[in-house]
Amino acid sequence: MFIGCMGPGYQDDTKFLIIIESQIVMRNIPTFAQTVAQFCALHYAMNMHYPVHKNRPLYFFEFLQKVIFGLENKKLSPKCAV
Repeated sequence: MFIGCMGPGYQDDTKFLIIIESQIVMRNIPTFAQTVAQFCALHYAMNMHYPVHKNRPLYFFEFLQKVIFGLENKKLSPKCAV
């Protein structure tokens, strides 16, 4: 699952898209913030597992859910809190 950018960069006329397994599933999302929200919603709706890198989970999603979205009293796991 990836977030892509269409346009000249992070300017007013830039649009974002979400790609899953080499297929564009959402396009022309106007802001990066909306793209991240849609990305998380799709991740949750599709019941996807958190990605793992070198046998360690990436804590980006945990940080988003608990700190940015305020879920679970903002308590991070010990490894994510470092």
